[in-house]
Amino acid sequence: MTTDETHSATNDELLALQRGALAEVQRLVDGVRPDQLDEQTPCEDWDVRTLLGHLVAGNARFTAAPTGGSLMGMGDEVAPGADSAAYASSASQVIDAWSAPAAFEQEHASMNVTVQLIECALHGWDLARATSQTAAFDDRLFDVVEPFAHQMMTAERPPGMGFGPEREAPVDASRLDRLAAFYGREV
Repeated sequence: MTTDETHSATNDELLALQRGALAEVQRLVDGVRPDQLDEQTPCEDWDVRTLLGHLVAGNARFTAAPTGGSLMGMGDEVAPGADSAAYASSASQVIDAWSAPAAFEQEHASMNVTVQLIECALHGWDLARATSQTAAFDDRLFDVVEPFAHQMMTAERPPGMGFGPEREAPVDASRLDRLAAFYGREV
């Protein structure tokens, strides 16, 4: 099984999930108050301002992916001065890039969109936690990202990987909380 076969979503379904996930993160970004920019997030060493910059920089990488750009090296990249308008612009560019007719002709296209869905969900969760908001992603997103995450992420997570060891989620945890715990977040 290739990584592009890890889910059963069609390209149109992936695009709809991507649009919805980007819109939910935009809603969370719009909910950040100026006095919260220096608040610590669940991402080690990142405050809200840095997380916003990471989201914008990540969107730039995901915009380039359908035309052969690489997601390799995406991690601690941060766009300076990121705010709600910068996020909205970067999200719009992602949607335009992936809506192009040839976008899914690229190798690993479905995998790249699935990785972005994980990024949106996980960092949306981080942002919501840091700013006392509640993230509300489409439940269908988890039907795609959960099997992919469990197939791709090993139990061994060396330092510097960006994800800590899997943590135990409460029995009544939401699917989003369980995903965050899987990626090492304290739920």
